[in-house]
Amino acid sequence: MKPELPQPFNQEDIRKDPKAVVIGLLIGLLLIFGGVIGYLYTRLEKKEERISALYDNMLLYRTQKIDFYEKMIFYKKESETLKKNDTLLKAQTQPYVEKLLK
Repeated sequence: MKPELPQPFNQEDIRKDPKAVVIGLLIGLLLIFGGVIGYLYTRLEKKEERISALYDNMLLYRTQKIDFYEKMIFYKKESETLKKNDTLLKAQTQPYVEKLLK
């Protein structure tokens, strides 16, 4: 016993109305192209997200680099002032140390 499944169209119906077949094919093609366009759009969005993540990463490293350079300049100036203070202190105390050592 093979159950008869209902068929949406008979071959005679299709032969009688070929415009319906063309319209059905066009609708099918439209659905296929819509799926392809949707897939390409999602791929493009993922690519844009990766690019924006890379840009964010680059900006983060660039700001860190700038911060390190600012700190380096600050500590360089600080060490120069400490050296000046040290030489000044040394120059002021040198005569007293020489007197004590003689």
